[in-house]
Amino acid sequence: MRFPKDQLVRMGTTVLAETADACLSARPHRGQGLRLALAMLYGLSDGPREPYVTFWKVCGILDVKGERARAMRQARYQAAWAAYAEILAGLTDQNWPGGPEDATTLGRRRHAAARGPERPQRSGNDTRMVAPTKSCGWL
Repeated sequence: MRFPKDQLVRMGTTVLAETADACLSARPHRGQGLRLALAMLYGLSDGPREPYVTFWKVCGILDVKGERARAMRQARYQAAWAAYAEILAGLTDQNWPGGPEDATTLGRRRHAAARGPERPQRSGNDTRMVAPTKSCGWL
């Protein structure tokens, strides 16, 4: 049984999205599954190799201890998602259902779910709670 290209791309981008999410809490495991996903997506893309190498290297950045640990994890997380976006840009020529924007939307939904529900905001010095007036626009 052969898998269609769109299913392979979806599985590969899911692995990368989960790995990019894991970069925020700790250094993700760079195992054979991640290596296979990167190689498969590169084989299916028309884009350059650099974003794949960058994603692999970013996931290998070691955790630091002390007061800079949180900043280091945040930098690794942002760099992983930036490389992920470049990888998706190389896959835009692929005709698969939902397209890369569907995978990006999925990653944003996961990020929003991990953040939890929106908290009511306070208006100035007012002690009453007010509902948010505007969403951030990128979700």
